[in-house]
Amino acid sequence: MGQLNNAGIVLLQGELSATLKALNSPYFYFRTLIREGLVGNLTAAVLTANILKAGYPAPAVVNVQNPRQVGRMGFFKVGLCTVNDVQTFEALRNNYLTFSQKCGSMVIGGQLPSRAPEKFLEAFPGANIFVGECEGSMGKVLESVERGIRDVVWEAAPVDIFSDYLLPVRGNRRIVWPVELGRGCKRACPYCPLPPSMRRVRERDSEQVVEEIESLKNILFVDPNLMAYSYEYLYKIFYFIAKHKKTWGGEGVIVDALRLPSDLFDLMFRTCIGFMVGVEDPELYSLHQGKFDGRLLPTKHGYVRVYSFILGHPEQKVRHFRRMLDLVRSNSLTAVFHIYSPFCGTPDYEKAKRNGMLLNSDPAHFNRRQVAVRGSMAPVRAKELFMRVRRKAFTLSGTLQEAMRILRDSDHYTLAFFRVVLLLGLRLIPFRIKKSKHWYKK
Repeated sequence: MGQLNNAGIVLLQGELSATLKALNSPYFYFRTLIREGLVGNLTAAVLTANILKAGYPAPAVVNVQNPRQVGRMGFFKVGLCTVNDVQTFEALRNNYLTFSQKCGSMVIGGQLPSRAPEKFLEAFPGANIFVGECEGSMGKVLESVERGIRDVVWEAAPVDIFSDYLLPVRGNRRIVWPVELGRGCKRACPYCPLPPSMRRVRERDSEQVVEEIESLKNILFVDPNLMAYSYEYLYKIFYFIAKHKKTWGGEGVIVDALRLPSDLFDLMFRTCIGFMVGVEDPELYSLHQGKFDGRLLPTKHGYVRVYSFILGHPEQKVRHFRRMLDLVRSNSLTAVFHIYSPFCGTPDYEKAKRNGMLLNSDPAHFNRRQVAVRGSMAPVRAKELFMRVRRKAFTLSGTLQEAMRILRDSDHYTLAFFRVVLLLGLRLIPFRIKKSKHWYKK
């Protein structure tokens, strides 16, 4: 059983994940309302459940990207931080002096530390780095912190989430709650920061999932690839969602989404608000040639299709950016764009490092908004082309066409309303991007 003093534990969490940001359209809603008022924090809920199981008191939660919360933060025995994106890493590093002064000990875990623990030991002196998933190891880590152990890398014990998964401790009432059906992804994209230890596909107990979502109306599945799970498992979950008239959002890989049986596809997407589909997979989208074979997700049922594209691969030329822009505009696609940015420790990062192609080794540079790898064109030029594609991707006629499709194909007006709001929020993103002085010219 844990002891600790009255100061207890604080969870230092980042803001919403990339998927959640896209599917809940923070550019359309008030930022604070979405980030802290409408959507629950699954990571904090899961960590709280495991901390309580280990016999320690419930932790406080501080958003590391919220200056007001950081400034008002009190003193704690232990600070636990989960880093799953570069923005959280940068915010944690910028405020690390404050956190190290207000926390007796620091433990940093998550996807990025699990992928490149040596980088985190270097960036956060005095902190312990946690590699892997927290279930089964939380108690031992906290006990080691109490003994004053520092600057070590903890390898988590293997987790069987079918039998060991604890239902998250959900706090205040939220409109949307993130849920995970399982963990892992059967795709092995060489630039993806998901570490090998977390990549194996595992499914939760379907009965436990049903118990968890029974009281939730709007669900955001945070699994990196929903279609990685067995069809039988998906049938059980989404039959329950359809029967009880719940709505959901999530993401997957287009290769797997296109292979869904038609009846399962209909069952899932009839209640879907928005679905982000990655087309970075080599089977459909070649980073080397910038080509897409044209197979798109079916438009029936009125859900918002959000395509995720990667631009700026070292071998891409100007014509590849043109093709991408033509593809999106000609098909009226709703899309998000990222710059090719293999995170530290990934196979593509190590390859670029060996070939002397890295422009910067700072982990904060690999945020999918900056050119990180030297390629066939100057980095400034590649960034200008990327910004042009983002800004010019959506047309007014294409937006109206998509809105009419949603209104026509949705089962009821309430679902259609939320879908249209999401659509407009995503398509308003480019208008927030400042114009560059050096625009690409045909």
